[in-house]
Amino acid sequence: GRRMTADLLRVLSLWRSRTPWLAAGIVVTALAAIAGVILLAVAGRAIAHGVSDAAVFAGAAAALAFIWPIALLRPLLRYLDRLVSHAAAFRAIGDTRVWFFRRLAERLPAGVGFRRTGDLLGRLVADIDALDRVYLGALVPAAAAGVVIVAIGLLLGIVSPALAAILVLPLALALLLPPLLAPGAAQSGQRVAAAQGSLRAAVVDPLTGIEDTLSAGAEPVAARRVAEEGAALAAAQRALAGRAAIGGAAGS
Repeated sequence: GRRMTADLLRVLSLWRSRTPWLAAGIVVTALAAIAGVILLAVAGRAIAHGVSDAAVFAGAAAALAFIWPIALLRPLLRYLDRLVSHAAAFRAIGDTRVWFFRRLAERLPAGVGFRRTGDLLGRLVADIDALDRVYLGALVPAAAAGVVIVAIGLLLGIVSPALAAILVLPLALALLLPPLLAPGAAQSGQRVAAAQGSLRAAVVDPLTGIEDTLSAGAEPVAARRVAEEGAALAAAQRALAGRAAIGGAAGS
């Protein structure tokens, strides 16, 4: 848990220069979510009013008139949500790549510290590209969900505080579940990453020294190692998928 938090803080520290973009993505996403909640609330109120008499009809007509601006604004906010949040993620990942390759270049004279070339090649691509999920897949949705929960609580609290508590508490619990389940998922993810590195090394290393592999007649050994590492990776991925399924089911 502590290591995961420290790693997250280190990544966020690398993104300091992109704070305006990152904050804008979260704000626009939250506004789009709020617009959806308001649209549902106003539409529900208009339907609940009915058209039984002139006074109620006037109230429903006023609610329907209020729906149109929200209905037009929500798709625009959703478009801006995708545009701004992805632009922020691309800029942050670009900064991370620059930082990584600068650190790599500094260490080249003394060696990069990786004995397995295949593992290094895989991590150059996969690990950095996976960081976009930290922002797009975790920070932005969590912020939007938190805003929606607060908005629902405030709207329902006006009508019935008890009803607000009944609906908001399970939603808040579902929002807290991912951080609670994250340590176990992180361990499974580390096992998957290690298995992926071993598989890449098993594939790339014999090809890197192909002359030695052929001269020693080690092709069957290399093929057997690839099969074993592939099976280990599949097992690690199944365990990770199982944890993801449990977390998704609990959050639903």
